[in-house]
Amino acid sequence: MGIRIANVTGTPWESIPERGTTMRKGSLLTVGAFVFGLASFAAPSASEAVVISQISVTVGGVTWCDTTTACLNQIWNLTGGVNLPTAGNSLVVTQTGTGGLGGAFNFDTSDRFGNPMGGIATCTLVNPCTTSLSINGVAQTLGGGNVNVLADNNLDSGGTHNEFHDWNGVVADTGLGGFRVWFGYADNVHGPVGGVAPCAPNCLPSTPFANATTFIGQGAGATGVCTSNCFDAGAIRIEANGPAPAIPEPASLLLLGTGLMLGGGVARRQVVDRIKSAVRSLKL
Repeated sequence: MGIRIANVTGTPWESIPERGTTMRKGSLLTVGAFVFGLASFAAPSASEAVVISQISVTVGGVTWCDTTTACLNQIWNLTGGVNLPTAGNSLVVTQTGTGGLGGAFNFDTSDRFGNPMGGIATCTLVNPCTTSLSINGVAQTLGGGNVNVLADNNLDSGGTHNEFHDWNGVVADTGLGGFRVWFGYADNVHGPVGGVAPCAPNCLPSTPFANATTFIGQGAGATGVCTSNCFDAGAIRIEANGPAPAIPEPASLLLLGTGLMLGGGVARRQVVDRIKSAVRSLKL
Protein backbone atom coordinates (compact mmCIF):
# COMPACT_ATOMS: atom_id res chain seq x y z
CA MET A 1 0.00 0.00 0.00
CA GLY A 2 1.38 3.42 -0.92
CA ILE A 3 1.74 6.37 1.36
CA ARG A 4 -1.16 8.86 1.25
CA ILE A 5 -0.87 12.43 2.52
CA ALA A 6 -4.21 13.72 3.73
CA ASN A 7 -5.44 17.10 4.99
CA VAL A 8 -2.02 18.72 5.21
CA THR A 9 -2.06 22.51 5.01
CA GLY A 10 1.19 24.42 4.81
CA THR A 11 4.15 22.33 5.97
CA PRO A 12 4.03 19.45 8.44
CA TRP A 13 5.96 21.58 10.93
CA GLU A 14 2.99 23.92 11.26
CA SER A 15 0.67 21.22 12.60
CA ILE A 16 -1.07 21.75 15.91
CA PRO A 17 0.88 20.06 18.75
CA GLU A 18 -0.63 17.49 21.03
CA ARG A 19 -2.87 18.57 23.90
CA GLY A 20 -1.02 20.12 26.85
CA THR A 21 2.24 20.77 24.97
CA THR A 22 1.66 24.51 24.64
CA MET A 23 1.00 24.82 28.36
CA ARG A 24 4.14 22.88 29.24
CA LYS A 25 6.31 24.94 26.91
CA GLY A 26 4.86 28.18 28.25
CA SER A 27 5.56 27.13 31.81
CA LEU A 28 9.15 26.18 31.04
CA LEU A 29 9.73 29.45 29.20
CA THR A 30 8.32 31.40 32.14
CA VAL A 31 10.55 29.58 34.60
CA GLY A 32 13.59 30.07 32.34
CA ALA A 33 12.93 33.80 32.05
CA PHE A 34 12.52 34.04 35.82
CA VAL A 35 15.85 32.28 36.40
CA PHE A 36 17.60 34.55 33.89
CA GLY A 37 16.17 37.54 35.76
CA LEU A 38 17.51 36.25 39.07
CA ALA A 39 20.95 35.75 37.52
CA SER A 40 20.95 39.35 36.30
CA PHE A 41 20.08 40.71 39.72
CA ALA A 42 22.68 38.49 41.39
CA ALA A 43 25.50 39.64 39.09
CA PRO A 44 28.07 41.82 40.91
CA SER A 45 28.54 45.49 40.13
CA ALA A 46 31.42 46.32 37.79
CA SER A 47 32.50 49.18 40.06
CA GLU A 48 33.23 49.11 43.75
CA ALA A 49 34.13 52.30 45.60
CA VAL A 50 37.61 52.68 47.08
CA VAL A 51 37.45 53.42 50.82
CA ILE A 52 40.59 54.63 52.60
CA SER A 53 40.28 53.81 56.29
CA GLN A 54 43.93 53.69 57.41
CA ILE A 55 47.14 55.48 56.40
CA SER A 56 50.57 55.07 57.94
CA VAL A 57 53.80 56.47 56.49
CA THR A 58 57.32 56.19 57.89
CA VAL A 59 60.20 58.47 56.86
CA GLY A 60 63.61 57.93 58.37
CA GLY A 61 62.26 55.90 61.27
CA VAL A 62 59.50 58.38 62.25
CA THR A 63 55.86 57.42 61.59
CA TRP A 64 52.77 59.52 60.92
CA CYS A 65 49.33 57.94 60.78
CA ASP A 66 45.55 58.32 61.06
CA THR A 67 43.78 58.43 64.42
CA THR A 68 42.82 54.72 64.32
CA THR A 69 46.41 53.52 63.89
CA ALA A 70 49.00 53.32 66.66
CA CYS A 71 51.93 55.70 66.11
CA LEU A 72 53.61 58.73 67.68
CA ASN A 73 52.09 61.23 65.23
CA GLN A 74 48.34 60.54 64.87
CA ILE A 75 47.42 63.54 62.72
CA TRP A 76 44.70 62.48 60.24
CA ASN A 77 41.07 61.84 61.17
CA LEU A 78 39.62 59.79 58.31
CA THR A 79 36.16 59.84 59.98
CA GLY A 80 35.67 56.10 59.67
CA GLY A 81 36.88 55.91 56.07
CA VAL A 82 37.17 58.29 53.10
CA ASN A 83 35.02 57.13 50.20
CA LEU A 84 36.38 57.57 46.66
CA PRO A 85 33.42 56.27 44.64
CA THR A 86 34.55 56.95 41.07
CA ALA A 87 37.77 57.03 39.06
CA GLY A 88 39.69 60.26 39.57
CA ASN A 89 38.29 60.99 43.03
CA SER A 90 41.19 61.98 45.26
CA LEU A 91 42.26 62.19 48.89
CA VAL A 92 45.15 64.45 49.92
CA VAL A 93 46.63 64.39 53.43
CA THR A 94 49.24 66.80 54.75
CA GLN A 95 49.90 68.92 57.88
CA THR A 96 46.85 69.44 60.10
CA GLY A 97 48.19 71.35 63.12
CA THR A 98 46.40 68.86 65.36
CA GLY A 99 48.16 65.93 66.99
CA GLY A 100 51.72 64.68 66.79
CA LEU A 101 54.85 66.79 67.06
CA GLY A 102 55.92 69.91 65.20
CA GLY A 103 52.97 72.13 66.12
CA ALA A 104 51.23 73.64 63.09
CA PHE A 105 53.75 71.92 60.80
CA ASN A 106 53.10 68.42 62.11
CA PHE A 107 53.91 66.62 58.82
CA ASP A 108 57.32 68.17 58.14
CA THR A 109 58.61 64.77 57.10
CA SER A 110 62.11 65.77 56.03
CA ASP A 111 62.78 67.27 59.50
CA ARG A 112 61.62 64.11 61.30
CA PHE A 113 60.21 65.52 64.53
CA GLY A 114 60.06 62.64 66.99
CA ASN A 115 63.22 60.94 65.77
CA PRO A 116 65.24 58.97 68.34
CA MET A 117 67.94 61.66 68.37
CA GLY A 118 65.48 64.32 69.50
CA GLY A 119 64.75 67.71 67.93
CA ILE A 120 65.21 68.07 64.19
CA ALA A 121 67.17 65.46 62.23
CA THR A 122 66.96 66.42 58.59
CA CYS A 123 67.19 63.86 55.77
CA THR A 124 70.47 64.38 53.95
CA LEU A 125 72.89 62.42 51.80
CA VAL A 126 75.00 61.89 54.92
CA ASN A 127 71.99 60.93 57.04
CA PRO A 128 69.58 59.51 54.39
CA CYS A 129 65.96 58.58 55.08
CA THR A 130 63.93 55.80 53.48
CA THR A 131 60.16 55.87 53.12
CA SER A 132 57.51 53.17 53.59
CA LEU A 133 53.73 53.45 53.27
CA SER A 134 50.79 51.36 54.44
CA ILE A 135 47.19 51.94 53.32
CA ASN A 136 44.27 50.06 54.87
CA GLY A 137 46.78 47.91 56.73
CA VAL A 138 48.54 46.79 53.54
CA ALA A 139 52.18 47.72 52.90
CA GLN A 140 52.43 49.42 49.51
CA THR A 141 55.15 48.61 46.99
CA LEU A 142 56.81 51.93 46.22
CA GLY A 143 58.70 52.60 43.02
CA GLY A 144 59.75 55.27 40.55
CA GLY A 145 61.86 58.37 40.88
CA ASN A 146 59.74 60.06 43.54
CA VAL A 147 59.76 57.56 46.39
CA ASN A 148 61.98 59.84 48.51
CA VAL A 149 60.10 63.10 47.95
CA LEU A 150 58.79 63.07 51.55
CA ALA A 151 62.47 63.07 52.58
CA ASP A 152 63.16 65.96 50.18
CA ASN A 153 65.18 63.41 48.20
CA ASN A 154 67.64 63.50 51.14
CA LEU A 155 68.73 67.04 50.22
CA ASP A 156 67.35 69.02 53.19
CA SER A 157 70.17 71.35 54.19
CA GLY A 158 68.01 73.27 56.68
CA GLY A 159 67.98 77.07 57.05
CA THR A 160 66.20 78.74 54.14
CA HIS A 161 66.35 75.65 51.93
CA ASN A 162 63.00 75.19 50.15
CA GLU A 163 61.59 71.62 50.01
CA PHE A 164 58.79 72.10 47.44
CA HIS A 165 58.01 69.12 45.17
CA ASP A 166 55.07 68.75 42.80
CA TRP A 167 53.20 65.49 42.05
CA ASN A 168 55.80 64.38 39.54
CA GLY A 169 55.08 60.69 39.23
CA VAL A 170 53.10 57.80 40.70
CA VAL A 171 54.90 55.94 43.50
CA ALA A 172 52.34 53.10 43.96
CA ASP A 173 49.52 51.65 41.86
CA THR A 174 47.25 48.81 42.97
CA GLY A 175 45.57 48.42 39.55
CA LEU A 176 41.97 48.51 38.36
CA GLY A 177 39.50 48.64 41.21
CA GLY A 178 42.21 50.07 43.46
CA PHE A 179 44.14 53.34 43.68
CA ARG A 180 47.32 55.21 42.79
CA VAL A 181 49.57 57.20 45.12
CA TRP A 182 51.75 60.30 44.66
CA PHE A 183 54.13 62.05 47.05
CA GLY A 184 54.59 65.83 47.06
CA TYR A 185 55.93 68.56 49.33
CA ALA A 186 54.25 71.86 50.12
CA ASP A 187 56.68 74.60 51.21
CA ASN A 188 55.83 78.28 50.88
CA VAL A 189 57.69 79.08 54.12
CA HIS A 190 61.36 78.85 53.19
CA GLY A 191 63.24 81.38 51.09
CA PRO A 192 65.91 84.05 51.36
CA VAL A 193 65.52 86.43 54.29
CA GLY A 194 63.51 89.43 53.16
CA GLY A 195 62.81 87.75 49.83
CA VAL A 196 60.38 85.17 48.47
CA ALA A 197 60.47 81.39 48.13
CA PRO A 198 62.17 80.29 44.89
CA CYS A 199 58.95 78.54 43.80
CA ALA A 200 56.76 81.62 44.36
CA PRO A 201 53.98 82.54 43.96
CA ASN A 202 52.54 79.16 44.96
CA CYS A 203 55.02 76.52 46.20
CA LEU A 204 52.14 74.07 46.78
CA PRO A 205 51.58 70.88 44.75
CA SER A 206 49.38 71.44 41.71
CA THR A 207 45.75 70.32 41.41
CA PRO A 208 44.54 68.39 43.23
CA PHE A 209 45.85 69.74 46.54
CA ALA A 210 43.49 71.75 48.74
CA ASN A 211 40.80 71.25 46.07
CA ALA A 212 41.03 67.45 46.15
CA THR A 213 37.77 65.52 46.51
CA THR A 214 38.73 65.15 50.18
CA PHE A 215 41.47 67.35 51.65
CA ILE A 216 42.76 66.71 55.17
CA GLY A 217 45.11 69.56 55.96
CA GLN A 218 45.39 73.02 57.47
CA GLY A 219 47.55 75.98 56.56
CA ALA A 220 49.35 77.81 59.36
CA GLY A 221 49.77 81.50 60.14
CA ALA A 222 52.56 83.76 58.90
CA THR A 223 55.92 81.99 59.05
CA GLY A 224 59.20 82.65 57.25
CA VAL A 225 58.54 84.30 53.88
CA CYS A 226 54.88 83.17 53.97
CA THR A 227 52.23 85.61 55.18
CA SER A 228 49.17 83.31 55.35
CA ASN A 229 48.01 79.75 54.60
CA CYS A 230 51.54 78.55 55.23
CA PHE A 231 52.74 75.00 54.60
CA ASP A 232 56.00 73.23 55.36
CA ALA A 233 54.94 69.63 54.99
CA GLY A 234 54.95 66.50 52.96
CA ALA A 235 51.77 65.59 51.12
CA ILE A 236 50.25 62.27 50.05
CA ARG A 237 47.73 62.04 47.22
CA ILE A 238 45.58 58.91 46.81
CA GLU A 239 43.36 58.65 43.73
CA ALA A 240 40.83 55.99 42.73
CA ASN A 241 41.55 54.00 39.57
CA GLY A 242 38.92 52.77 37.12
CA PRO A 243 36.65 49.85 38.08
CA ALA A 244 37.81 46.26 37.99
CA PRO A 245 36.02 43.87 35.56
CA ALA A 246 33.02 42.21 37.18
CA ILE A 247 33.56 38.57 38.17
CA PRO A 248 30.30 36.58 38.42
CA GLU A 249 29.66 34.98 41.78
CA PRO A 250 29.14 31.18 41.94
CA ALA A 251 25.41 31.68 42.68
CA SER A 252 25.04 33.83 39.55
CA LEU A 253 26.76 31.21 37.40
CA LEU A 254 24.48 28.50 38.82
CA LEU A 255 21.34 30.51 38.06
CA LEU A 256 22.59 31.31 34.57
CA GLY A 257 23.34 27.66 33.89
CA THR A 258 19.89 26.63 35.11
CA GLY A 259 18.29 29.18 32.81
CA LEU A 260 20.26 27.91 29.83
CA MET A 261 19.30 24.30 30.61
CA LEU A 262 15.61 25.20 30.83
CA GLY A 263 15.80 27.23 27.62
CA GLY A 264 17.58 24.37 25.86
CA GLY A 265 14.94 21.93 27.13
CA VAL A 266 12.14 24.04 25.65
CA ALA A 267 13.85 24.22 22.25
CA ARG A 268 14.47 20.48 22.21
CA ARG A 269 10.85 19.74 23.15
CA GLN A 270 9.59 21.99 20.36
CA VAL A 271 11.57 20.02 17.78
CA VAL A 272 10.28 16.68 19.10
CA ASP A 273 6.67 17.91 19.14
CA ARG A 274 6.86 19.11 15.55
CA ILE A 275 8.29 15.79 14.37
CA LYS A 276 5.48 13.93 16.13
CA SER A 277 2.89 16.23 14.58
CA ALA A 278 4.35 15.74 11.11
CA VAL A 279 4.31 11.97 11.48
CA ARG A 280 0.62 12.02 12.58
CA SER A 281 -0.18 13.96 9.41
CA LEU A 282 1.12 11.18 7.24
CA LYS A 283 -1.40 8.37 6.94
CA LEU A 284 -0.55 5.11 5.38
